[in-house]
Amino acid sequence: MCTLGELRSRPSCAAPLTLSRSDLGKNCSTLLPYFEQHSGKKCASTDNPAEFMLDVIGAGATATTKFDWHGLYLQSEMHRQLVADLEVYAHVSDGKQVSSEDAERGNREYATSLTTQFRLVLARNFAHYWRSPTYIYAKLL
Repeated sequence: MCTLGELRSRPSCAAPLTLSRSDLGKNCSTLLPYFEQHSGKKCASTDNPAEFMLDVIGAGATATTKFDWHGLYLQSEMHRQLVADLEVYAHVSDGKQVSSEDAERGNREYATSLTTQFRLVLARNFAHYWRSPTYIYAKLL
């Protein structure tokens, strides 16, 4: 996975992990045909689409698969379209003037500083501990 900001330096960073870049549609109607086409199985209207996809790719509780889904995806039209779209997104800002503040913000690895992240996580943890005193008491004993 990668953010849109990372696409500029690494346009294909999200491609191997991405199956869909668009709306899944009602009951996954835009993604299910891909899995049905390659697996030969049909998702019944009573099936949960997420469970169906997990079972088909071999990630469900009792599922196995004989397909190399990663390889199939890399050879699919869906993947080719995604890579083409990512290339477009990566160069959408080429030639545009960027303010110094935006340039500095865009070159950071994270959206906020380590100090701010630490302070926010620490405050969240303290609030959690304050709301569950039995947890703290158990730790102290």
